[in-house]
Amino acid sequence: HRDLHSFPTRRSSDLFAALMGWWVAEGSVKFDTVTYEYKTYIWQNRRAHPENFEQIQALVTRLGFSSWVHRNVEGEDDGVVIGGKALAGYVYKYGPGSHHKRVPREVLSLGDSPRRQLYDAMIAGDGSQYADGHTNYSTASAGLADDLQELCLRLGLSASIRPFSKVTDRKSVV
Repeated sequence: HRDLHSFPTRRSSDLFAALMGWWVAEGSVKFDTVTYEYKTYIWQNRRAHPENFEQIQALVTRLGFSSWVHRNVEGEDDGVVIGGKALAGYVYKYGPGSHHKRVPREVLSLGDSPRRQLYDAMIAGDGSQYADGHTNYSTASAGLADDLQELCLRLGLSASIRPFSKVTDRKSVV
């Protein structure tokens, strides 16, 4: 198992930050000490988003993690599964569910290049980019909305948080 206490290293901080961006936006985790299942999932349908799917697979491969493709009941590739207790334990601390997701503090503390990789992956996952240049990101996690606002400010971008709708508790960062 890869020792994540040494992550992110200088050599791989851009890659790891991008992986964390994808995980925060599109990921889930199974950390089960009873069945010994330790899996990190990044959900992205290959047919709907082929470039994103390939980027996620390439990141996982370049970081040296063992992975395989998850197929849905229709037989479509709909995610990348990364096996291993170390990564599953690491990401579990930052959100066992969508309402509790956070950006790891150590990733926010990296330099501008890794922070940009984190931001770009998050926007590619759960964000939207518009023709006029502005972006929007939706999340159910108030903490993640705060983290993204901080990330934007560290990158020199303006950001505000507003309720997504009165019906849901989702937040939108624009």
